[in-house]
Amino acid sequence: MTSTQLNVQTCGHGFPLVLLHGWGLHSEVWQPWAEFLAKHYQLIMIDLPGHGLSRMSPWSFSLNDLSVVLSHYLPAPCHVLGWSLGGLCALKLAHDHPHSVKKLILMATNPQFIQDNTWLHGMNPSDLQSFGLQLQQNYAKTIQRFLSLQCLGNIALKTQMTRLKTHFAQGVPPQDWALQAGLDILSQTNARPWLSNIQQPSLLIYGAQDRLVPPSAGEYAAQHIPQAELHCLKTAAHAPFLSHGMQVSRLIDDFLKKN
Repeated sequence: MTSTQLNVQTCGHGFPLVLLHGWGLHSEVWQPWAEFLAKHYQLIMIDLPGHGLSRMSPWSFSLNDLSVVLSHYLPAPCHVLGWSLGGLCALKLAHDHPHSVKKLILMATNPQFIQDNTWLHGMNPSDLQSFGLQLQQNYAKTIQRFLSLQCLGNIALKTQMTRLKTHFAQGVPPQDWALQAGLDILSQTNARPWLSNIQQPSLLIYGAQDRLVPPSAGEYAAQHIPQAELHCLKTAAHAPFLSHGMQVSRLIDDFLKKN
């Protein structure tokens, strides 16, 4: 494993809440949504290796590697929130470091992203490979289209989404090797066996309109994580925090304030 130094942004005050973004993005995707949570928690937003400002030499990292590296950035104890690929990282951290992670929040996270003959709640492998190829060929256009699809028809989000898409169009795209490493994790990971070992109270948030992670994957996870609370938002897609920001913020705040 190569030496890594990840970019970390912090804001807010209170009990630490670590935020892990999705594949191909970086911590700016949390803005301005995170402003509400920053009133109540110290947010620790980490750019995954090769994403955002976490620039480094090529590294074929695995999910095990990510768990080791990310664990060095966890204040103990803390809550951990992960979205999509970041959710897999959060799940692995909760599994590997149960004394550091107090509560777990998973958004649009599939314990196995790819379909096979034992798992029907995932993506077709060719669809994921196609999306990965589009990211590599035209990052800005693919990300803008992805972000637009999350909030289709929501006029109230027009200004926010324009700002976010402009930021990603002008920002630094992820390094190619990091995109491939993330794709490999999504393609190869089966985290289903870990679910029953997750002892932390867990909040699972999914979108009923999600075409990348079907809500049935969340139902499966909720049935197998012992202390799971599931919420499926009827009109949300793969990024509920973008399309239903205040609703998601309140779900998270209510969950974290419970004893």
